[in-house]
Amino acid sequence: MRESPTPQRDPGVCPRLGCTCLALHRLARCLEAADRVSRPVSPHLEITGRAHLDGCAQGCSAEFRLSPRGVRIWCDGQAEVVPRQDA
Repeated sequence: MRESPTPQRDPGVCPRLGCTCLALHRLARCLEAADRVSRPVSPHLEITGRAHLDGCAQGCSAEFRLSPRGVRIWCDGQAEVVPRQDA
């Protein structure tokens, strides 16, 4: 995953379409819930992975990282669409 110098600040907005992507929004909320549940038990937990988002006819792939710094998601190798919580 590549770092984005200027992440968007509106979680759930598709960088390609410019509108809300429900699939992206669901992924972000699920990762944030996993973070809340796991953090007290494993404060240094880090998870990275990929997901297919089917929020529109085109669909896209997303890469994500959950870490002590928060949740980050990149769609189709583009700019970060869900910024770190500490950003």
